[in-house]
Amino acid sequence: VTGNWIEAAAEAGIYVYDGGRGRFDGNTIVGSAFSGIVVGAGGTPVLTGNTIVENAEHGVLVLDGGGGRLDGNTIEDNGGYGIAMAEGAIIQLDDNALSGNREPQVRTGGSVRVPPPPAEPPVELPDEPTDKPLEAPE
Repeated sequence: VTGNWIEAAAEAGIYVYDGGRGRFDGNTIVGSAFSGIVVGAGGTPVLTGNTIVENAEHGVLVLDGGGGRLDGNTIEDNGGYGIAMAEGAIIQLDDNALSGNREPQVRTGGSVRVPPPPAEPPVELPDEPTDKPLEAPE
């Protein structure tokens, strides 16, 4: 998922479901009613070069058992932590710019508010880039 503008989402701007994978590059997530990006248990996305700003809660929330990699993201002016990791979350952080978030920039362990997943099932993304259009689940 590359180069999208996601604004004023009713919950999370991007929700990586439990066990979800994929690459999210160069997106702007702004003004979500919850966290900008939520990574579910067992989720292992690669988040690179995204701008995650002015969301009501955290910039990025990684739930218990979630993982993945955040590299070169700008995470600013969110209502909670820049990056909040629940106990048991393991994520690789490299060269992210965090500033102006209401709480300390990174939180590890402890309890964090967990949103319900979005009502619609996720679209399955291919492991490799493809020119074929994505198909919505039935």
